[in-house]
Amino acid sequence: MKKRAAYIGLGSNLGNRKQFLRTAVNNLEEVEDISSIQVSRLYETDPMGYLDQGQFLNLAVRIETTLSAHELLQVCQAEENKAERQRTIKDGPRTLDLDLLFVEGETVDEPDLSVPHPEMFNRGFVILPLLDLKMKKELKTQIKKGLAKIPHKKSFGSNYHIEGVWVEGELNLKEPAKLQIVKTRAELSKLTDGLREESKKIGFVPTMGALHKGHLSLIEQSILENDVTVISIFVNPLQFNKEKDLETYPNDLDRDIEVLECFFESSLILFIPSYDEMYPMDEVRAPLFESHLFEILEGEKRPGHLEGVCHAVSALFSIVGKCRAYFGEKDWQQLLVVSELVQTKNFPVEIVRCKTVREENGLAISSRNILLKDIEVALEVSKALFLGKDLIQNGETNVEKIVKEMKQALSKASEIEYLEIRDENTLMPVTKIGKEIVSPVRILIAAKVGEVRLIDNIPANTISVNKTPENNVSR
Repeated sequence: MKKRAAYIGLGSNLGNRKQFLRTAVNNLEEVEDISSIQVSRLYETDPMGYLDQGQFLNLAVRIETTLSAHELLQVCQAEENKAERQRTIKDGPRTLDLDLLFVEGETVDEPDLSVPHPEMFNRGFVILPLLDLKMKKELKTQIKKGLAKIPHKKSFGSNYHIEGVWVEGELNLKEPAKLQIVKTRAELSKLTDGLREESKKIGFVPTMGALHKGHLSLIEQSILENDVTVISIFVNPLQFNKEKDLETYPNDLDRDIEVLECFFESSLILFIPSYDEMYPMDEVRAPLFESHLFEILEGEKRPGHLEGVCHAVSALFSIVGKCRAYFGEKDWQQLLVVSELVQTKNFPVEIVRCKTVREENGLAISSRNILLKDIEVALEVSKALFLGKDLIQNGETNVEKIVKEMKQALSKASEIEYLEIRDENTLMPVTKIGKEIVSPVRILIAAKVGEVRLIDNIPANTISVNKTPENNVSR
């Protein structure tokens, strides 16, 4: 059999943990049909499942082997037996644990062996060691997608740190990659100009912090498509209509930095400007351009909000320079406005649209979700959208009827600000939906659940006819 790569996860939380792991790694090197072993950093993590036990040390190894998955399982079990592992408690303490995670070109689904390992993409203590190792791009992409679903290191346990990296059986202490943090326009412009001189591709993800899985999915896509990713964190006062909203906006920079440090083997720059850095001289800001998008939906309900977004994004694009900028579809109207800003001001920026990230229950992920007191009521927002989409896909063409049924599904929401079916590209109202199509439509909603304002939208996967002009539309 031709040699191929395989990955094994190792853990220990009894006795001399390092010695058990060191011995197992050395023994794997001695197996006749295993070669070219590469070993990850050493991680200390909290236990999972059975919690009344000590911290684990975890690592992962990459091997090249001609052994089958079943033969590798026997090798792993033999090492556990040498360490006198006892299986008296499910997920309990152990001297040594070896899990066969992945074997290139082989899939097994049996009661005693599953390859790939079913938890390979879900557990931080498996994902982070694996990302230290050499692997094909497709596999690394899958693993990083798993990492993006884990909000931050605290999800892995309160005690989670890197101790070092193993090289040929020896522990070589080495610092993990550090996140580069800059705070001034001049410093960031100098960095990005230098990167472009080196022909590096730059991705950019502008945020207001309180990073969540939606942000992480944007960062993940940028990492996959560029050499360097710039992330900005700036809570922009110009886009808040109410002082209270600005004051209560979630803000935890230390946690955000911790989240970003989860992206190992990635070149990241974090830009944290002050207000004066973003807006020198604090000059009076007239609208940057005219657009009907400033006057409808979010523009009508939150006067000045979208213009404030444009001022911040314009400043950031001027500082970062030529790049790909990643925006989520959850803020659909904002995405359209930013695209119009780029076109109007001729910024050398490619806008990359990324799909809305949702919780398993369908709720669109937002920094404001942590302020929600009634999740069940909040879920009505996304359920109403999916109901509207289902009605359209099942052949309903009457817009008024669709909106009426959706509003009935939102009866518990304290206030519906708008619920509209609009042309996806222009956000012009539509009066009829049918097969004789000209452009796709999107359902958009804004509703207050308690004191929290939620916005969401969904493509209806059809096209619209009979557009109706808005009043005072500027082009």
